[in-house]
Parts: sequence; C-alpha cells; structure tokens
Amino acid sequence: MIDQGHRNPGHAGVFFFLAHEGWVLHSNERNGCSVLHRVRDLPDFGLRIEGYYAWA
Repeated sequence: MIDQGHRNPGHAGVFFFLAHEGWVLHSNERNGCSVLHRVRDLPDFGLRIEGYYAWA
C-alpha cells in the first residue's frame, strides 16, 4: 500500500472478502497496531493499493 505523500509502497496488508466486499487488514510502524479498512474507504485515509500478491 502507498501512504499519502509517499511515492513508493510503505507497508503490506492482507486483502480478503467479507460479505462480498473487499477489506484490507494492514499495519505499519506509525500505527503500532493492525487496522481493518474497507477497500472503498482507503482513499479517505490517503491510502491506495499498489498491487497484489497471490499464493498458489
């Protein structure tokens, strides 16, 4: 994920669907804890998803 004001991804999260809606569980050093956000709400927090990794 990319934090507002940064050019490069700053942290990783876990993407999943809950009740047919995308969610991300993520954390970074600044928060000091894990945070759960709806994907549609990420721009309101200055966050955006840069890309996805898939497990085979």
